[in-house]
Amino acid sequence: MIIHSNVKNKKTNKNLNKGFTLIELVVSIAMVTILSTVVLKISRFSDTHKSLTLARDEVRVAVRMAQNSSLSIPNPEQKHICGYGLYIEDNKTYNVFYTYISDSDFSDNPNTCQEEASYRSFNLVDSAQVAEISSRKLGDALIFTSHIGESIFFRVPYSELFGDNGELLAFDFVIDIQNTNVGATKSVTINNVGKIE
Repeated sequence: MIIHSNVKNKKTNKNLNKGFTLIELVVSIAMVTILSTVVLKISRFSDTHKSLTLARDEVRVAVRMAQNSSLSIPNPEQKHICGYGLYIEDNKTYNVFYTYISDSDFSDNPNTCQEEASYRSFNLVDSAQVAEISSRKLGDALIFTSHIGESIFFRVPYSELFGDNGELLAFDFVIDIQNTNVGATKSVTINNVGKIE
């Protein structure tokens, strides 16, 4: 009988040892907490990176739109268009625009667009002779950090590239977009021959 009760006590002790100890539970909870924190930080960084990349790509599309328009000369209103450009209005807003000359100016001098720098910059042209095609704003926490209040301009018909002063661009025009939450920056670069990167 003693043997029988001894075997019964061993079975009872085995049943009591099933389950997790307090240390095992604490370690498991700590590991889950650390992993979930890492995953959340990575996903937030990924979302930030995506929004910054999307904004950069939208600005690239706007620059390409201006460049392509200067090559194709879409002119539904039969205006004498000098060219198309991108103007960074403030640290959030950018516009695609075109400049044109009046019929009287064109009849006086058909080369006005080529000869006068004032028709090759948003800031130099008379406001009556500039038309906005589209206006866009950057998303939340995104800002322009360069060339605010400046424009680049593609002259019709060969898409020659001009800076804000109305002169041929002799250097790369780099538009920086920054995410103010994390300080990350992406750039759109237009070199002096019009390549957009």
